Amino acid sequence: MGRDAGYPYRAVHYHTLAIADAFIGLKRLEREGTIEVIGMATEPDTWRVIAGADLRPDLYVELGIPSKRMSISLWIEIDMGTERQKQLKEKLARYWHAYQHATEADMTVYPRVLFLVSDDERLKELTWLINNGPEEAKELFRVQRQESFPQLLLS
Repeated sequence: MGRDAGYPYRAVHYHTLAIADAFIGLKRLEREGTIEVIGMATEPDTWRVIAGADLRPDLYVELGIPSKRMSISLWIEIDMGTERQKQLKEKLARYWHAYQHATEADMTVYPRVLFLVSDDERLKELTWLINNGPEEAKELFRVQRQESFPQLLLS
């Protein structure tokens, strides 16, 4: 009898906990009045196919930042350090391809892609991969440590 039979997981799923932690951080800042969570979705509701690119972000958020009189849309990828460079390059290429070919029918505002990583080594690796990709694609991606999210959104 597995999960499909209505039984709970028997092991801790750290990726799911990290997604929940990101959500809690956003709600904490919202409660403080620093941001407004305008919209939010989790997997599988975040999944999209745009121009043939299969995108599967862990979280989508649209945030209002009253102090800056602006709003931002983000696809958030919680990176637990389990994907190899080849997989990361393919993921970056899919997001970039979708960005280049997205139409308003796909989405009215194309979100930036924020990778939340667990350690400095992964931050360096993912930043390096982004910096060695297409020059025009660099502005689409952000990388930051999980524990600094979401406070760094305000800086």
